[in-house]
Amino acid sequence: MTQIVGKWFAKRSKVFNVESTCPKVLDLCMAPGGVAATAKKYLRTVLIDAVTLPSHIGGFEVMDRGVCRNIEYADITMYSKEMGLKEHISTEHPDYKNFNNDRPFLGNLYDIVICGGAVGDVDRLEPYAESSLVSAALWHWDSPMFPPFENDL
Repeated sequence: MTQIVGKWFAKRSKVFNVESTCPKVLDLCMAPGGVAATAKKYLRTVLIDAVTLPSHIGGFEVMDRGVCRNIEYADITMYSKEMGLKEHISTEHPDYKNFNNDRPFLGNLYDIVICGGAVGDVDRLEPYAESSLVSAALWHWDSPMFPPFENDL
């Protein structure tokens, strides 16, 4: 499915028409990696950095690790500094121990940032996170902003 999304992006938006001789892409929530693979196909010299949810906590397996120069296996929602949380996070938060101050790509400039993402195994999520993701997914797939793919490629 993500390869179909990548082809749709390439065809409809021309997002991969980058003039840089060494384009840089940041793929947030990369796995399984179809959009990154499409970027590599259209931009042969591309350098791709990615963050993806590890499979042991519900993420998808990465199809081809060789597409990216760097893959960080992490839950991006736990990057508290990246999310603008400068104040103290309550010790009562269910994921308190999982928040971190990492900013793995700070200082890098990218030609394209891909923000996809889906959780492969919601059974591994905390109940509070699962309900939020299900609500977001239902909105996303019913949204007029998300086009049907049949007959579009």
